[in-house]
Amino acid sequence: MTDIVKHVEKLVPEAKHVIFDLGDVALTYHKGLEEMSRKLNCSLKEIREFFSKYDDSMCRGDLNPQEFWEKAVSNFGYNGEHLDFLEFWASNIESIKKTHDAMKTLHEKRIPVGILTNIFPGMLKKYLKSGVIPDIPYNPVVESCKVGFVKPDKEIFEYMKKQLSCKPEEILFIDDREDVLEVARKFGWKNLRYETPIK
Repeated sequence: MTDIVKHVEKLVPEAKHVIFDLGDVALTYHKGLEEMSRKLNCSLKEIREFFSKYDDSMCRGDLNPQEFWEKAVSNFGYNGEHLDFLEFWASNIESIKKTHDAMKTLHEKRIPVGILTNIFPGMLKKYLKSGVIPDIPYNPVVESCKVGFVKPDKEIFEYMKKQLSCKPEEILFIDDREDVLEVARKFGWKNLRYETPIK
């Protein structure tokens, strides 16, 4: 049994839903950022700063990820081969094993596993296809790019709330950001902060 499952059973013994964030909880983007910095011949710090400027816009669905790549090309002066950014990004995402295992274990225990995540259009299908996250029947699933809001916007939590029929205290939400968990607590959800190793 994974540490995450033990925490679930301790914090919410009668859990009706366990809701996971994906980025830096179930999977990591670090390799993708490293590969971007290599291709664009810039430092990892520079690419992190540039990426963070546009991340929310992509996750809201306001900016196409390919358009983001073109901005990066223009900004850093890249002259390499054409790149399909979504395919590139998906191929450089790495699974976080203990979360992967926890999702499967919770499903096997018949505890509904949901997803509430800031994500680019089309990426969830790629994660499932590649096995980065387990291919199980997640319920509910709220993708930021489909609702037009990103965490910690309260509107995305309102949207998730409408998908759930259980009491707030029967929900455990797992995320890596304290500002996001703070909003979840205002909705009465139990919460668990996931801490990823610093690279």
